[in-house]
Amino acid sequence: MRLKKQREDQAGYRRSTIALSPVAVAIAERLQQRLQLPSREAVINAVLERIDSDRYVKYEFLGSEGFRSPPTAHLQKDRVPQSGDGEPASEEDPAKALESHR
Repeated sequence: MRLKKQREDQAGYRRSTIALSPVAVAIAERLQQRLQLPSREAVINAVLERIDSDRYVKYEFLGSEGFRSPPTAHLQKDRVPQSGDGEPASEEDPAKALESHR
């Protein structure tokens, strides 16, 4: 297990504990079986990476902002997130943020 963690750390993976809704768990488990992935973690990684690799899906979730910054922008330690007008971005409820991009 230590070697796996070491490999993931070297590859830039970050650990995060999240709570999934019952609907999200059901979807993740169906995808896990359909795609024959080893875990829900692998399913979530696959879905999020798919969003980044498909320009239409990416635009649906991230809008034009998704095309402005490189995928590693979140790794910059001293970076202050900016809103569209150049001001520092405010903390926003993720559910509201998702709705605003629909």
